[in-house]
This record gives sequence, structure tokens and C-alpha cells, in this order.
Amino acid sequence: MTRLLPVLIALTLLAGCDSASRPKVDEDQVYQDYLALGAAYMRAGEYQRAKTNLNRAQELEPRSPQVHGLFGLLFQLEGETGLAEDHFRQALRYYPDSTRTRNNFGAFLFDEGRYAEAVEHLETAADDLYSAGRSQVFENLGVSYLHLDRADEASRAFERAIDLNPSQPRALIELADIRFGNRNCVGARELFSRFLQGSDQTSRSLWLGIRLARIFGESDQEASYGLMLRNIFPASDEYAQYRETAGE
Repeated sequence: MTRLLPVLIALTLLAGCDSASRPKVDEDQVYQDYLALGAAYMRAGEYQRAKTNLNRAQELEPRSPQVHGLFGLLFQLEGETGLAEDHFRQALRYYPDSTRTRNNFGAFLFDEGRYAEAVEHLETAADDLYSAGRSQVFENLGVSYLHLDRADEASRAFERAIDLNPSQPRALIELADIRFGNRNCVGARELFSRFLQGSDQTSRSLWLGIRLARIFGESDQEASYGLMLRNIFPASDEYAQYRETAGE
């Protein structure tokens, strides 16, 4: 299943991010500690401990957008989609300008197949010129546009993602695929080469590499990518396409 990536909270920045209705001064450090522990346990996959600490943080600060945002991610990971959506909406209610929450809620809506709704939130998040995760937001927005058959807008979103982060992996391979589909094979190969410099191969990138190798007459490279696709991603749609076109 195609999924979008969330923009996660950096633990070292918790004290200064997305603050709304600050806790009392004498409780602030305790609140921050519980919040940090909740995020750390969530990253480690210890969801029950994460809930315990997030609940304690919420007791100190019931209107905390950070707490609700983390609960949204946590319940999404557990497959509790109704609870996840409730918490994302609560986070935005208390802090509607949170770019991080907008992106994460957009990624959640995308995973639920609600692409038009996802785009609404991601477009708003992409307008934040000072967001540290803006390249990821544009990448997510581009993938969402593709699912709505808005290829031109997807291309522009991927270009912006790459402008902001020249090694943004999925934006590079998605834009390369768009270039290939538009018969700009030179441009596609340049983007594909940039992808390879900083990212591991995926079934999607290997299939694009195979098609590019065919165009440029690189039979050894085609065979190498085909072998990798068979060995690493034998159940993928891309390998099925490769077998059909290779006559296997």
C-alpha cells in the first residue's frame, strides 16, 4: 500500500514547537518530560508506555496540540482510525496553524483514500515558508495529486520538494517517472541518477531503471536491475510488468 510520510516531532525541539495555552510555569518541565517520553516510546514501538506518558501530559495540559497530534499518530499506527482522526482534528482546533499537524493529518487522510481532503490540508501546510519539514509536505502533496490524476500539479509539487531538499527521495523518483512518461528520457535519467546517490532501490525505482536502460541500450544494466527486482521484490506489480515485457 502506498503511504505518505509524517513529519515527526524532534524531541530536542519539543519545548518550543506549536505552543498554545502554555502550562503553568511550575508544571512546564514535567509536562515537557511526559511529552518527550511519550514521543520516544512511540518511536520505539512501545505504544502502551507512550499512551501512559501522553495521558499524563494531557492531564497537565488538556488543550495541548502536541499531545493530540502525537495521539493521532499513535492511534493511526494502531489502526484506530476513528480515534486518530478525532485527535488530529482536536490538535488543529487548538492550533490551526500547525504545519506539522496539517501534514500528518493529510498523510492520514491519504492512507484512508480520501485524497481530495488530504490535498486541502497539505496545500495549507505547504504555504508555511518557515517549516523545517516543507520538502516532505510538497512530496506528500505531489503523491496526492497523482492519485487525483492532476499530473501537472504533481510535477510542480515534486519540483518544489526537490528545490527545498535536492535529495528528497520519493520526489526524485516520482518526478523521474513523470518525465519518462512525457518522453523526456534524458531528464528522467538525470533525476534517477540523483535518486541513486542517496537512496536505496525500491521496486518502483528498479522498474524505471529497467525502462531507462532499454531506451539507452544498456543491456547489462537492464539485466542487473531485472535480477534485483526478481530477488528483492518478487511479489511486486513492477516485477510482474517486467516479466511481461521481458517475455519471462
